[in-house]
Amino acid sequence: MAEAEMQDVSADTATKGSPQLLVQTINLLQARDDTSRFVGLSLLRSLLDLSEKLRNDPELVSKFWDALPARFLTRLLKTSTSLEKGKPEDAKRLNEIAIAVIHTFVSLLPKSTILRDQKLTALCTHIADAISRLNPALRTRAFQILQALANEESNLQLVGDALEPWQRLTGEDEAALREYGRLIQIMRNIKGRTGQQLDYIDGLAAEMVSHNKLANRKQLFEVVSTIYQDTGITHAVLAERIITAIQETILVSKPNPSTIRSIVNLAAIFVHHPSPVTNLNILLLTKPKSLPHDPEKPFIIIFPTLLTIEIRSTLPSLLEHLASPTYPQTALHMANAYDLLTAFTAFLITTLSTILDSGPSTPLPFPPSALLSLRTTISPTLSQTTEFLRDRYDAARTGAPGLDAATRHDLRITSDTVRALTWDNPGFAVFEDPIVVSGLRCLGLWIREDEEGGLRGEVAALMDVLVDLFAGSDEAESEAGRWETLKVSICVIFAVLFGAEEGDEEVERFLGLGGWDLLARELYDCFEERGRGGSAERTQDVVQVLIRVVESDAVPATREAWMDLVKVLATVPLPLSGSREKENQVEEPEEMDGQMEKGDQAEGKGKWKAKLVKVDGDRNETVHILEKLQANTAAERLGLDCENLVAAYQLAVALVVKAPPRLKRVFQDDWKKIKENAEEMLEFGVSNDKALQQGTMDGLKEVIEGLESVESS
Repeated sequence: MAEAEMQDVSADTATKGSPQLLVQTINLLQARDDTSRFVGLSLLRSLLDLSEKLRNDPELVSKFWDALPARFLTRLLKTSTSLEKGKPEDAKRLNEIAIAVIHTFVSLLPKSTILRDQKLTALCTHIADAISRLNPALRTRAFQILQALANEESNLQLVGDALEPWQRLTGEDEAALREYGRLIQIMRNIKGRTGQQLDYIDGLAAEMVSHNKLANRKQLFEVVSTIYQDTGITHAVLAERIITAIQETILVSKPNPSTIRSIVNLAAIFVHHPSPVTNLNILLLTKPKSLPHDPEKPFIIIFPTLLTIEIRSTLPSLLEHLASPTYPQTALHMANAYDLLTAFTAFLITTLSTILDSGPSTPLPFPPSALLSLRTTISPTLSQTTEFLRDRYDAARTGAPGLDAATRHDLRITSDTVRALTWDNPGFAVFEDPIVVSGLRCLGLWIREDEEGGLRGEVAALMDVLVDLFAGSDEAESEAGRWETLKVSICVIFAVLFGAEEGDEEVERFLGLGGWDLLARELYDCFEERGRGGSAERTQDVVQVLIRVVESDAVPATREAWMDLVKVLATVPLPLSGSREKENQVEEPEEMDGQMEKGDQAEGKGKWKAKLVKVDGDRNETVHILEKLQANTAAERLGLDCENLVAAYQLAVALVVKAPPRLKRVFQDDWKKIKENAEEMLEFGVSNDKALQQGTMDGLKEVIEGLESVESS
């Protein structure tokens, strides 16, 4: 160590006290003969290795770089075994020297200098051509040089056009594939790039996919997922090649578990970021030309079966690794599998609905016999999911998985009790666990559409879990979209359970667990969010659950405490014009849009809601079970706010109709106020054509008629 310090001091002294040494190095680099230039490079390397101050002096480094002739570096890069009369090893060595020198300067020169340096841009093509002749370590340095150049919008086309040698390597060299993926990311993140340039970049990514071989595409799928997981895939050619790669891997080769995981994570992008060229329908129904038609092995059946196998093989041992550092990554992967299965279920529902509407002549996109097979595959998978959700919740809340609610002790901390030791993942609580959020969404959709209802009893056993998860989601620190999705999914499940034959029993359990107070507070919060400029798309889901509770035979009459909802709803401002004085007038679009913008900043733009999404009416495609509902215009926000308020008014009607006569009299002013508000909204809708949807108008009429019947009774 002392010797190294002495060398560094010696070098610094030489660079400061002997400027002739620096001049001599520059002169050698500028010499006409290659021997002098190599001597200069050797001397320069020694100086740079020994002196940190010299390496950190951009002005001096730039002088050395300017002194090195571009033609000299070009000649070194263009030397190949076919042109060099000497030994092949000598030609390769010259290539490596050039790459090492250029890489050194790229790492030391200021970024602004690199991006504008004409010498470097002129060498770009020669660097790319030499890649295939380099050893793996030098290849990586060559990749890094091109990545540095690609940071500038003006260099994008130049670098992109030189990538063919690199693209050929991505099919067999994982390091080349990984670095190529980083290059695509760098290009996509360039500030000021145009949409046309983005198409060009995605075209380069498509070339990477096409050069990859079938033997092992795990690395390819991981690279593509990393690039597009936040933006989605909109390039048609790239999407087509990715779909081909996925289907070929599943149908032709026998992918190992790690490859299957990479496929699931990549395919999830198709449902998280649906587009006309990348959605689940395209993935399921597109048959690549490279694959022969095989009716016995349709991808549309094999893929969801693969998802269920992946889920069922992972869940049993997952709880053992709950506190491990690998759990979050596994949880995200499992959430992707559930999201794909949810989207496939939605696809099935839409497809079968289309056939029922169009008649039996409409062909199924899969063999009819496969439908029963799919049901027998998906149902046990979701049954296992309910078991996992119970164990996952119990581990985090009670310290012992699998305990029935009736057998658990009250674990609240008091002076006489000691809380049980629980375990959870430090990365996120049970309310934020992606498996819990996505698994419940999948369960909600399946039990809603499953006519046999065999799974509903198992889900009903989770009543205490569902109530606590709904309440606990308010404590979650995740983004608003995730807890919004969790609450909507739980509401969907509640509505299904309360509407079933055994619904009265479930309503009693729900009420015994404090469910009414929980959802009533949630409804208050929804309208508070609307008052702050938010939209609270979960409003109607909450209302639907509360209506089913009120209408249940388990509730002989409306309870007095519940009538507070009627009082609150009577005071909710109408979303028509912001004030009574502006009756029958709509705010100027610019004013309303400005308010929406402030609300989006306060609440976060958009929230996730579980519902079927249909695009392209002719093809009736269901692209995803999740739609990011965002009121982009004043008219959309007005329609959504009115729809939510009308749904809440219908709840108020149900409460008043079932209330004892005494409560009807006590809260008479409140429900009459709701009737007046409904009449005002209806008049607004009639006066302003198409301002309100027909469903909203019909709902207002039902509210008015319901309260008129109470008035006349």
